[in-house]
Amino acid sequence: MKGKAKKLVLLTTFVGVISLPFSASSYSKGYTFDMKAGFDGSTTFSLSNAKASTTVKASTFYASGSVSPNYSKYSVALNGGVLNYYSSGDISANGVSYSKSFGTVSKKSYKLRLSKTNNIGYKVKGSGTIKQ
Repeated sequence: MKGKAKKLVLLTTFVGVISLPFSASSYSKGYTFDMKAGFDGSTTFSLSNAKASTTVKASTFYASGSVSPNYSKYSVALNGGVLNYYSSGDISANGVSYSKSFGTVSKKSYKLRLSKTNNIGYKVKGSGTIKQ
């Protein structure tokens, strides 16, 4: 019985030590937006040379402030300069959460570039998280 308990403690400790570097290396940083057309954000995202993604949710609004049943489209991009620009592609601002991959990004600091990609609705408001 003592031998089994010892093995279990050693195995649990080993798994905990091995998984420590993986959990310490994850990156997650949130953002919010309220746009009529598009803009460059001011928050800096310091990313490694690895896959990056965003989980984002937004809704389309009338000028009165009420939610529109007609959905605008928008995109989220990581802007690190001409050679380091990664876009999500079009996303529907319909109140649903979407996960979009940017693929593998270069190690550097990025700003968000948010763009409303059609003329439906007065504005798009939402929030998201950049993950790596």
